[in-house]
Amino acid sequence: MRRLNCRPGELAIVVNSFDPANIGSIVKVLGRDAKACEKKFFWRTHAAHTLNYAKGYKQYRRRKGSLADADLQPIRGYPLGMDIAIGVVEQMDIKDGRLQVFEVDIDGTITSNEKEPRTNAEAFRLGGYQTAAQLISAVQACPPLEFDVEQAVQDYRALIDDRTHVRQEDWCDWIDSDETALAWLIEFIDGWLEESIDFGNSEFFKCTTSDGYALRYFQRFDVETLDQLGVCLIEGEHPGSSFSGGVLREDMDYANQVAREKGLGFRFQRVW
Repeated sequence: MRRLNCRPGELAIVVNSFDPANIGSIVKVLGRDAKACEKKFFWRTHAAHTLNYAKGYKQYRRRKGSLADADLQPIRGYPLGMDIAIGVVEQMDIKDGRLQVFEVDIDGTITSNEKEPRTNAEAFRLGGYQTAAQLISAVQACPPLEFDVEQAVQDYRALIDDRTHVRQEDWCDWIDSDETALAWLIEFIDGWLEESIDFGNSEFFKCTTSDGYALRYFQRFDVETLDQLGVCLIEGEHPGSSFSGGVLREDMDYANQVAREKGLGFRFQRVW
């Protein structure tokens, strides 16, 4: 079953609309609109001021109307008494990609809505490889790439060189001995990064799951910041559990307030 953004009785922000003038408006969610399109979930909403609505080919202005669940973002996770404008600004920042959202389930497990990798570029973090030293370092730090480079260099040189010792020469030595090698390897790596990933190499991926991405993200923070946020990082398998990821032990409203005060580029959001 699809998880809805909103619930009856909540306040929500309009984050998407056929009329840009509606975006940023605050509405109260009254209940499901049973007369709306069956393919989308629509809510009956009420606003303090008139909004622009569309029904068929007609447009009209009124305070009560029907809005798609996908066009609304509930206002949750803000301490009581906080200026509602802050919530509006943050939701717009999330929509525009200036703030990242980490979802927290009922057990406190932190996950990211980042898509899982599809190409080698998304699965591996190489860094620069435009100089010989950078390229050697980047390739050696990525075992799947190094294996493919070794094989590709052998095949390539076997086609252009009749010498019998070709297959014994290391690809790193080839960079020093052939002035065309660096350009060829850069082009090869560019193409390799665009290829679809081989899940047989998943142990080398920078992250493969939404909770794995969240773990990597929060590993960048120092212990003091993690303690203030209430984030506990669980790394590696433990007796009775193979879970590895981040868990929020603190109240979510409090954790989001800490993130605001520190100017951190993310917010937590409930998913239950």
